Amino acid sequence: MSEEDLKYAYKSLIKQAQNASFNLKYYNGDQPLQYSHERLRQVFSRSSVKFIQNWCGVVINSVLDRLIMKGWDDPDDRINTILDIHYKEQKLNIASREIHANALATGNGFLMMDLIEGKVRLYPNSPEQVAVFYQEERPEVMRFGIKVWYDYIEKTTYANLYYPKSIEKYQSPSAPSESSAFKIIEVKANPFKRIPIIHFKAENSLANIITIQDAINKLFSDMMVTAEFNAFRQRWMITNADISSLTASPQSIMQIPKGTSDEEGTQVGEFEAADLNKFLEAMDKLANSIAVISRIPKHYFVQTGSAISGEALIAMEAPLIKKVQVQASTLSQGWNEVALELGGTFNTIVKWDEFKTQQPNTMTEAMSKQVQMGIPLITVLKRNGWGLDEINQMLKDKEEEKKEQANVASQALELALLKSASSNQPFSGEPETGELE
Repeated sequence: MSEEDLKYAYKSLIKQAQNASFNLKYYNGDQPLQYSHERLRQVFSRSSVKFIQNWCGVVINSVLDRLIMKGWDDPDDRINTILDIHYKEQKLNIASREIHANALATGNGFLMMDLIEGKVRLYPNSPEQVAVFYQEERPEVMRFGIKVWYDYIEKTTYANLYYPKSIEKYQSPSAPSESSAFKIIEVKANPFKRIPIIHFKAENSLANIITIQDAINKLFSDMMVTAEFNAFRQRWMITNADISSLTASPQSIMQIPKGTSDEEGTQVGEFEAADLNKFLEAMDKLANSIAVISRIPKHYFVQTGSAISGEALIAMEAPLIKKVQVQASTLSQGWNEVALELGGTFNTIVKWDEFKTQQPNTMTEAMSKQVQMGIPLITVLKRNGWGLDEINQMLKDKEEEKKEQANVASQALELALLKSASSNQPFSGEPETGELE
């Protein structure tokens, strides 16, 4: 069974890795220049310069920058403290961004667990190295997983199969194309009660825009080539006279000889320079198409002219915010699994930073009105993205502020009493000299 699993998993991982590598390159701006005709590819294949306008990065980062995982909240303060320690010690703020970027660009993100000195350690892994497989009859239950990596020092390829109760380790002396090249070297018990891979699923944000990105890059490249060869006016002259002495410079006056009477007269003229605005207009229209397809506000792609008001900005970003909320809801399932492994409970929830663009004045006014309506302040703060840690810290600060104000008031009262007591005392000083008896 394991050999069949290895064969199937290795073949599937190779395909997944190719797709993931392709998408990640587009996300990072490493995009090939595509041509509509093979002959054009042959002509321009000698060029070592590429011109890229990377809108794929904008599509991913506009969502990624709003998917900020801040940890977890649990009603139990003890559990909350444990989860906060894991979040800080294992630098999950950094790991979460890498996982989310992989998930948004490829549809899959992975976090692997290991047990080191009795403590659970978490490591983000690339979808180019890790794949998981689910049961046919229960698609929500993971059946096994695989990780493959190449050790450049040992020049060996390793493969691990992860099952709920065991971990099988394989190796191959090269980078094999078939799973038959792997030989099993160890089988050990799985220290976890589950497959130690957390799978983060997300909507692949690049699936429908890569071809449009190719078209933009082609236009961009064409524009730069045109700018190099035809962005300046080119002059021409028809004459039989010797013009080798003619020079063109800003301060020179060119003396152009005329033709003789028995031949065509001398003619001069110029070719028009290419209009590069045509390329820019086409690129803007394609970028606008990417905005519509990806549900990213158009002002991320094209210049809108005048400044955008706060209310208009909120309305324009509504589709993006909805997209971020959907992605966060899906990714939260993976982070909830992580919390359970770190000591959390089914009451533990994922904390996300505020998805919407912050408008301080509008937000403060809205929160103030909600409190005036009778909604508890803590409820209002929760609705606006505050976590339990932040709320508890606010309550603690308010208690300290009350104590400080009470101390100040007490000191002021004591000072007032002392002044009052001093003013009621009879004069007890020495009589002035020269006083009449």
